[in-house]
Amino acid sequence: MIKLLGVLGSALCLLAVAMGAYASHGSGLDAKATQSLEVAVRYQFWHGLMLVALSVLPLCRIRRIWAGTVMAIATIAFSGSIYLLVLAGLHAVWWVTPLGGTGLMLAWALVIWAYIRER
Repeated sequence: MIKLLGVLGSALCLLAVAMGAYASHGSGLDAKATQSLEVAVRYQFWHGLMLVALSVLPLCRIRRIWAGTVMAIATIAFSGSIYLLVLAGLHAVWWVTPLGGTGLMLAWALVIWAYIRER
């Protein structure tokens, strides 16, 4: 599972770079939509990097797995819902974005907890 966090984090970063290039160079979207895409890309990239970090940090394995799992799901929910809203016009998923953001905050709280509990 720890290895999976590193692989998933790397994949999220790869896709963030691709989406960032699309948003900047090829989307043809208006400024507001481009700005929304850039937010999704930025959050996806930083949280992807954190997943890679969680795969190697010297913290309790189970706590890293909990934090990483929540972070992965929340990142996909947050950024993915923005991509669906902006690129596919799928407005029915608007409510997923704040849930994903809340999940990201929970994931960071789990990282803090992992450090506090570390001996």
